[in-house]
Amino acid sequence: MIDVPKSSDSVTCNANNGVGTKNATAKPKQTLTNKLYSLSQIEQLLDVIEPGSFLGLDIDETLIISKGTPSLLLTPLGIRAYQTKVSEDMKGADYSERNRQTREIQKALKDKELVEKRTADVIRTLQKKGVFVFGVTARYFEMASSTRRCLTSLGVDLSLSSPFPTQSIQDTETEALYAHGVIYCNGMDKGMILNRFLTNLLWGHVNYANYLKKGDFGDKKMQPPQTPLPTSLYFVDDRYEHIVCILDPARLPILHSLKIPVKAFLYSPPSRREQTLHTQLRQRLLKKQIEIFLRDKVVLSNDEAIKYLSVKGREKPVAWSEL
Repeated sequence: MIDVPKSSDSVTCNANNGVGTKNATAKPKQTLTNKLYSLSQIEQLLDVIEPGSFLGLDIDETLIISKGTPSLLLTPLGIRAYQTKVSEDMKGADYSERNRQTREIQKALKDKELVEKRTADVIRTLQKKGVFVFGVTARYFEMASSTRRCLTSLGVDLSLSSPFPTQSIQDTETEALYAHGVIYCNGMDKGMILNRFLTNLLWGHVNYANYLKKGDFGDKKMQPPQTPLPTSLYFVDDRYEHIVCILDPARLPILHSLKIPVKAFLYSPPSRREQTLHTQLRQRLLKKQIEIFLRDKVVLSNDEAIKYLSVKGREKPVAWSEL
């Protein structure tokens, strides 16, 4: 089921760099054509996205995620605790050995899997259905090659039905890059960057005001668009601040002027939601995750770590109610 989020939190976009900031009064700009919904399963998109529409997909935490997530070990706090443990345990060890242990956790962070098992299948189905699918990520353009390798290894190819040109193109002003079906926003406002690519690569050379008024290309000075106008633009992201920037007509004026509806989905699959853990339990879980990773180089999720804990020496999994 797809619903409008009930969260009371709201986010605004910083006009300079697009970074989201919490605000007690600001609301996402929803109009008759711009709508925000919640999404709990990626396959729900199959029921609502029509052929001929555009679909922009976030990458991290939406399509792919670090193996073992959610895991306290993979959080900034967990990484620091791991590095501290390595430093304490290897005080007399060679520097290269300590460095090797640090690289192991970095490698674990880069070891990705699909957020949902059906993610790749759903994307392929939408592409075959006639949906123009592409990626919009906050990642920096230097990560384009590694991102493509990762997605390809997991069965995802966002270039198959992308509306953008086949060659890689970089925005010289922002250094944002489009390559192999993905727009790399360099940490900047996704709405602003997407608008620049839509305007400069697809429709900016067409006088759409006259085209929409006349309904044809009778004026010889006018050229037909290389990519047809979509019925709607859909966007999926797990970060609320990115969603709000996409919904803001001021950041995507090309779509607003062409009266193309924008519908955004805030993605939060139940299997990936962080549990609410009290302080003592968090410490115990993180200690066990660090212990297992140092020994076996395996990242335990929070649920897996719980199975290693025992109460009063009993060799059995610990129930949540006992912690």
